[in-house]
Amino acid sequence: MTKRKIYLSILHAFLNLRRLILEGCTSLSKVHPSIGALNKVVFLKLAGCKNLKSFLRSICMESLEILTLSRCSKLKKFPEVQGCMKHLSELSLEGTGIKGLPLSIEYLTRLVLLNLRNRQNLESLSSCIYKLRSLEILILSDCLKLRELPEVLENMWSLLELFLDGTAIKELPSSIQHLSGLVLLNLRECKSLAILPQHLYIEIPSNSYSIWFLKTRQFARGFGEPTRFREAQSSRNCYKRAATLYFSFGKP
Repeated sequence: MTKRKIYLSILHAFLNLRRLILEGCTSLSKVHPSIGALNKVVFLKLAGCKNLKSFLRSICMESLEILTLSRCSKLKKFPEVQGCMKHLSELSLEGTGIKGLPLSIEYLTRLVLLNLRNRQNLESLSSCIYKLRSLEILILSDCLKLRELPEVLENMWSLLELFLDGTAIKELPSSIQHLSGLVLLNLRECKSLAILPQHLYIEIPSNSYSIWFLKTRQFARGFGEPTRFREAQSSRNCYKRAATLYFSFGKP
């Protein structure tokens, strides 16, 4: 068998591949563009490839459901999304060196989970993140340089859980009220947080015991009396489904 026939045979086998796991491949520095042609792949995991510097310039893997690039600390750029990847539901970029997301991220119309935890170079987010109409969980935990959230320009009913714990967030935008489906807001260890929106009302169900409230002097000055945390009538409640709000600001 010639080398060409062997190559074509291997290529044909890969074209039918559904799961590709390259976890912990420390010698992998770049991904060959042909990976993007694997249109039957539903699960792609390159977690822990700590020397990976180049992924793809653009991505349009029409069957892909889960993409994990976690702990690829030298990866600086996420590819442009070409067309509508209508099956991608989970994207994990935890611990990568990616500084920002392309505007084309809005084409991930079925994305449910976006994990951006521990992105040391992430300083800001684009408002295009709010165009992900299926997004339910957004994780920004331990993004130490993240100081602010973009304004929410229109209602986003889908987002249920927002994790901002361990960030450098100083205040929440008043437009956060447009995250009207939010049930969990985690602000633990947000040591720079001084101000919350004046209209922030949380409806606390009678059977909920998962409210964390550790007040510091700095926080108290910015926010006012703790009575602002109170059960509110649905007609006045900005977060009608809110069940859990986590705070931890260290010692008073």
